[in-house]
Amino acid sequence: MLKKNHNTNINNSLSERVKELSCLYKVSKIARDITAGLESQLTRIVHSISEGLQFPVKVVATLKLDGGITLTSNPENEILTQLNYTVKVNQTARGKLIVGYASDDSFLEEEKQLLEKIVTEIESVIYIHEQLEKEKHMQERIIKEDRLHVLAEVTAGIAHELNTPLGNILGFAELLKKSEINQEKIKDIERIISSTMTAREIVKKMMYFSCEMPSNYTLVDLNKIIQDSVNLLKLQLNESRILMNLKLSPTPVFIKGDAIQLSQVFINLVMNAIAASSPEDSIMIQSSINQEEVNIKIKDKGTGVSEQHLKQLFQPFFTTKEHGTGLGLAVVHGIIQAHKGKIHVTSALEQGTEFSITFSNSNKS
Repeated sequence: MLKKNHNTNINNSLSERVKELSCLYKVSKIARDITAGLESQLTRIVHSISEGLQFPVKVVATLKLDGGITLTSNPENEILTQLNYTVKVNQTARGKLIVGYASDDSFLEEEKQLLEKIVTEIESVIYIHEQLEKEKHMQERIIKEDRLHVLAEVTAGIAHELNTPLGNILGFAELLKKSEINQEKIKDIERIISSTMTAREIVKKMMYFSCEMPSNYTLVDLNKIIQDSVNLLKLQLNESRILMNLKLSPTPVFIKGDAIQLSQVFINLVMNAIAASSPEDSIMIQSSINQEEVNIKIKDKGTGVSEQHLKQLFQPFFTTKEHGTGLGLAVVHGIIQAHKGKIHVTSALEQGTEFSITFSNSNKS
């Protein structure tokens, strides 16, 4: 009788070991299937855990990860006995695996070892997916930077090619205007001159974008540049009946930069805000400074930008305006980057747009 019980215990023990090994094999196979999505893989692993334990129908397995991911098997069971394992990736805690029984049964040591191995597999799955995601972003960034580099070279070539004929058109038009006495013809010539000047401004933006314009970095006060830029736009503000609300720092906000380029940034952003605003709306410009950073905010209450367009806002030649060139914000972005600054935009349709520009205060000299 004793021998029979002994044999039964051995068989039961072997049966449990086979279950544990089969479960671990299945989990490892799932972990290697990188074609599946992260959540799909982890869900399959969580639902496989019960297969390796003594009482599968009593098992509740829950995986809680940062980012709000929670995956549970047999959630209807009430846990009475449980084990907790921290999930770590690159030595950083990312969540917990909680495995419990809906009974007072205790876990075998072999089961604890199995669960530790499953945690290792879960950590491996998360690490592999995050590495693949990083590689994907890196490839996209390389492709984008290469495309922008080619675009900058093409843009520079076009700008140089256009400068000469535009200069000729402007010069001859001004000569014709001086010798013309017919008022109707003078008005036509003035339209030619005006259109040519507009074209030259577009070429100038293209040259800024392609980094062909020389920079002159000196110590400048952003408050003064903002004030001067707003003064230049008084006509547009008055015609559009837009109110300007300046909340500038009481102390000068100095950075090392190119005054003309920075002026172009603020003029461009304010003109965009005017175009998006309705009569009697207001545009707010705020400047502040602390030991670490210089911050500028430009906020309007206009039409706003959709989430889809928000991602493309700084791309060259992307525009939502009927007659826009799509170079203005690309130039703004390039100038801010050249000044080692950052620009961030938040917007919502019919709720307005806010541009936040940050420069490091280490630029101060």
